[in-house]
Amino acid sequence: MTGNTTQATIDAVDLLVAPEPEKVPQTRARFARVALSIVYFAAGCAASAALFWLVGFWCLALAVAVGMAAAIMRIETAGG
Repeated sequence: MTGNTTQATIDAVDLLVAPEPEKVPQTRARFARVALSIVYFAAGCAASAALFWLVGFWCLALAVAVGMAAAIMRIETAGG
């Protein structure tokens, strides 16, 4: 996440301070993509904090369940 935050800051400054016209579209697109990933990360952190607040340490069971489901899906996909 440190790399994403750094890239978003670099792109934001590039867009605010005398951008090179030929690089603006690609910089804008990269900034939007990276900013969206930062927003999703923050939303995941907020959801995790809320879940921990509501159910305590048992919220880790959700992560284990998702991991198991992903492993089962991968095994089924590879075998079929």
